[in-house]
Amino acid sequence: MSHEHESSVTPTVDVMEHHAPGLAHGGVAAGHELDTPPNRRLFNLLVGLSIAIMGACIALVQMFNRQAETIEEGRFDTQVVLGEHRKQMEQLATSYGPADNADKGKVYHRMPLAKAKELVLEDPTKLEAAPPPAGWIHPDDVAGGGTK
Repeated sequence: MSHEHESSVTPTVDVMEHHAPGLAHGGVAAGHELDTPPNRRLFNLLVGLSIAIMGACIALVQMFNRQAETIEEGRFDTQVVLGEHRKQMEQLATSYGPADNADKGKVYHRMPLAKAKELVLEDPTKLEAAPPPAGWIHPDDVAGGGTK
């Protein structure tokens, strides 16, 4: 009977070392949590992610730089286009001909600006307003309470 009591006693350190080497003094048996965090793994993960993010940022900047270079190469010289536009406007301002208009059905003609200025200054009465149609009441008269 005395042997039965001895078997229920907790095994000593030597017995644990024999059955699970390395677990007797501070080791971790299956099912137990670690007392210290895995610093090396976390550091490696942090360094790896940092390198990946920096690489992605560098690649993104290079992609934008190449795109800007491509756009810059595809541009045309604006001075040439502006010069051509100025020549065309000068030609329109100094010549006679049909004018571009939004009113479809009416034909307008253009004349040189100097000639138009001369005609206006010659007889300014040509720029006076036409008389109103019969029966028209001015809005100011209506707002003032008058009928005409």
